[in-house]
Amino acid sequence: MTKEAIKTIILVILVAFSLFLTIALWNYQPNLETVNQGDGLIEETNIGGTEENIRSLLTPKQIIYHNNGTHYGYQEEEHIGEAFRRMQTWSIFNLSISEADIPEGGDVLEIVFPSTLTSETIRNIFQMENQDVTLPGLSFDRVFVQMSEEEAEVRFLSPDGERMLQGSMRFENASQLRSELDNTSLWREYMMFQEDEERRIFLPSEQIDVAKDVIVTESLPSKPLKNVLFDDPTVVKQFPLSGGDLRHSDSLSRMDLVAGQKKMKYQNPVTESSNVSSTTFNTQEILNESVSFINNHYGFTDPFRVHDIRSTYGDIMFSMYYNERPILKDTEDFTSMSIRFEEGVLQEYIRPMVTVDPYQSYPDVSEDEQVSTLASGETIETVIENSPQYNQSEVTDIVIGYKLDSQGGGFSNYYDLIPAWFVQVNGTWQEMTDIDSVVRRGGGT
Repeated sequence: MTKEAIKTIILVILVAFSLFLTIALWNYQPNLETVNQGDGLIEETNIGGTEENIRSLLTPKQIIYHNNGTHYGYQEEEHIGEAFRRMQTWSIFNLSISEADIPEGGDVLEIVFPSTLTSETIRNIFQMENQDVTLPGLSFDRVFVQMSEEEAEVRFLSPDGERMLQGSMRFENASQLRSELDNTSLWREYMMFQEDEERRIFLPSEQIDVAKDVIVTESLPSKPLKNVLFDDPTVVKQFPLSGGDLRHSDSLSRMDLVAGQKKMKYQNPVTESSNVSSTTFNTQEILNESVSFINNHYGFTDPFRVHDIRSTYGDIMFSMYYNERPILKDTEDFTSMSIRFEEGVLQEYIRPMVTVDPYQSYPDVSEDEQVSTLASGETIETVIENSPQYNQSEVTDIVIGYKLDSQGGGFSNYYDLIPAWFVQVNGTWQEMTDIDSVVRRGGGT
């Protein structure tokens, strides 16, 4: 066979092989599985809640109207939120520091916030006519608005009661406020607890009806939180704990699902060898960082409000609200959310792993049986003054809130939501359980 014939054969073979490979590539179907975003991709970080802004989370816990020595509070709790949204349109200007002077006499509105806030937070609450102005450094926990015929003066009082930020409010805002104060159907009479001008705790003068309810919990997904909280979720291992609880750990940080997996506790130990900034957060930074962090995984799964910010400890706590009132007692402790920073790094994150929904409650009872009639402020004052359970000097607040009673002894997702009086002693809420005995002894109504 000649050399030319061999070349021709080789060329034919190569062409045929090329055609075979081309046809094979055309007909090849890769055996790939479709990856579901819900199966735990790193990108899956949404636990199903909403994003919230700082304004909504700082809704005042109380708004009191003082009229020539008589105190009034809103008839319905939802009016506080509605009034606060209108206040956010107020235009504040000419702020300066002065000695504290709580206005007396005439018409005064007192707005009580749930925690001590910095002056920078004023930008998150009200409109500033000059957004570029440098605000004086001062903390506050309540705001007074003193009304006159033509203007309104705004005073942000520091918790120590020694200094305040004083400013002015536009006439049109004051006129709007005046019309609301004149609407007597919005208000009920309140009393000042022990006439104590320093603590300034206000209670409804008469008995008050508060709705009961039944709620049901629904579980939240844990994979998105694992993706958020661990640097490399692929190395995280899962371990069973007692009582059906679970632990996720990457050997340094851990995320525990406890209380029947209705609550999550994450801890990230910060050590000297950690490559982190040594700076700490102030109150405003804690607020900004925590809200941004929770929003990034849509973590506001129920109505929450700021309960307390402690810059000394680098932490913030949010309370869950229902019917515009805080849930202050539940045996499984899953109705609050807290974040703690150390050296500017997330150190601890505790939150519910359930969301709360109303249930078709009390279908066979009358409307009167769907409410609880709670004792008057006078009775509450008498109980605290006469009960050995409380040290009067340590009482810092008194409110009506809710307690949760499980319908299945902790194994059920159904809970009775029961209104009750709570007293705060040294920062801790306690349900007032001896009211009826005081009433029976003639101590109030």
